Amino acid sequence: MQVQPLSQVGITEKLGFSTQKTIWGAGCLLTSFTMAINYLAGTRFSVVQMNDALKAANAFAGGSFMRDKAFGRFGYRPVIGHAAAGDIRAELEDGHPVIVGVDFEAGSSSGYSGADHFILAVRVAPDGGIVCIDPAPLRGAVEVTLDASLSRTFTDAHGKQVHWQGVEMTLFRPLK
Repeated sequence: MQVQPLSQVGITEKLGFSTQKTIWGAGCLLTSFTMAINYLAGTRFSVVQMNDALKAANAFAGGSFMRDKAFGRFGYRPVIGHAAAGDIRAELEDGHPVIVGVDFEAGSSSGYSGADHFILAVRVAPDGGIVCIDPAPLRGAVEVTLDASLSRTFTDAHGKQVHWQGVEMTLFRPLK
């Protein structure tokens, strides 16, 4: 699966209808969604263009990304659940990207099940790990791999030891 990587880094536009949150600071779910839709629908939205399109579709409550409305705008419905490596691998093997929510900062959650950062799973690694695109590459590399248990430990760009654990997955299903 050839997904064009996008980054939220440096994008100072407000996220959705927020008066304080920027795409740079809180737009990882929006950016992961944009990469997935560009792949699935053959579009070429920038993150800012997607932010504007989803604002027009009322897919934000303030700065909160409303997945049902965002996915529906492009003919999909989200299936959100606890991350399961086998389910993610099966989706990837069928050619479907998966948004993975990871937990790495205690007490900081914006997701269904404790996720505080979102990345896009794009393929299965030869060792069974899950290769993902990180839309906030200051946290590591643009392309990162979660191991078979959906975890990753690394030193970030600031020298801080970080441990990610995949806790949430969002699958794309066509609207019927």
